[in-house]
Amino acid sequence: MRLSQDQIDALTEVVNIGVGRAAGSLCSLIDRHIELHVPQVELVPANEMNARASSHKSTLDTSVIQDFDGVVNGRAVLAFPRASGVLLAQILGEMEEEQDELDLDLAGVLEEVGNIVLNGVLGTMANLFKGEFLYTVPRLESDMDALHLVLEHSSARESAEPAILVADAHFSVAESDICGSLLLAFSLDDMAERLEALLESVA
Repeated sequence: MRLSQDQIDALTEVVNIGVGRAAGSLCSLIDRHIELHVPQVELVPANEMNARASSHKSTLDTSVIQDFDGVVNGRAVLAFPRASGVLLAQILGEMEEEQDELDLDLAGVLEEVGNIVLNGVLGTMANLFKGEFLYTVPRLESDMDALHLVLEHSSARESAEPAILVADAHFSVAESDICGSLLLAFSLDDMAERLEALLESVA
């Protein structure tokens, strides 16, 4: 099955609301203005994503991962190219010395950024879907392709028809524009049911 255009638009709006809340939380945490935008959202069936991952290696090799269960089950990943992830962590951690790799301190900062962004999106989803999520503790993975990380979760749930939402994520902070991706893996059936209920509630 596929989501209708209205359902895709509703899911896009849910993600944008969550990202907006996450940006506000990040600003409050570090007392610095941060803009976080998701200009484009794409819904990709897992089999198409698998072909995409097999045909080329993505540059998204530094990721914060959080699994969730509840009204919708899935995996959320905030992923960056290594250099972008390091730069974002340096800026937000107010670390002056430039680095090429994630040390323990930078990894901790990036993990917290992922925690805030993923919880902003998943928390908004839970609120709007009038349900609850149980979350795993966010964890940082480096040197692993983010596309394979979400596909790994999808393949473990063979009974559900999986899909992956791919959203560009642009962080603007300290005159730097840092790009990454927000990836959400979930069952199409579960998501369609919740989105339809959401659309009916606002009709």
